[in-house]
Parts: sequence; C-alpha cells; structure tokens
Amino acid sequence: MLLRRFDEPYLSLMVKALGAGQSENFVVGWTGYISAAAAAGGILSGIVIGKLCDRFPPYFVALPMLPLAGFALVGQGISNSVVMLGAARFVTYFAAGGLEPAFLKLLAGATLPEQRGTA
Repeated sequence: MLLRRFDEPYLSLMVKALGAGQSENFVVGWTGYISAAAAAGGILSGIVIGKLCDRFPPYFVALPMLPLAGFALVGQGISNSVVMLGAARFVTYFAAGGLEPAFLKLLAGATLPEQRGTA
C-alpha cells in the first residue's frame, strides 16, 4: 500500500515539471489520464494476479511482484516524459495491486477455517 500511495500528492507536481511551459489544462489532463491508467492497472492486477494465485502458490506470484513494484516506482521517479510516468505508474499499481490477493490467500491458508473472518 505504501508503494501505491506515498507519491500521490506529488503526481501533479511531477506532471507539471515534466511538461514545463505547458498550460494548466495540460497538467490537469495528464494527471487525470495517469490516475486513470493507474486505476486500470490496479483493476487488471486483481483479475490477473487473483487468477494466478488460484493456479499457483501465492508466494510464487508475490515474489516477482515485490521487486517489479519497487523498480516501477523508481521508474516513476526517473521519468523524463508524462507517457513514461504514466506507464511506470500503471506497472506500479499493477504489481503492488497484485500483492493483495497473494497476501490474502497466504493469510487465509495460515489461519484456521473457523477464524478466517476475524483474521
């Protein structure tokens, strides 16, 4: 959750810096497009990674998602265009969003069936 949320307040500032000299409409529009792409990445990851967690052990799914989310976050920081920023943000949300189904399946497997609702 930290990977996906800690940079939210700075997204519009990053778009403004990458689009130096552009109008305010450019910043507002691209911030919206990038936010929508990130949301789509999160939705897609729930579907794709959730299905992978049903077929494979969740730790096999979660282990590659951890470094991918970290590298994509670094990619956001070193972006030199708004398109690169949007793509890196999409991958960050896809990878980090895929960790939740994997961790929830691990949690469900580690608790007794009668205690899963409270765990």
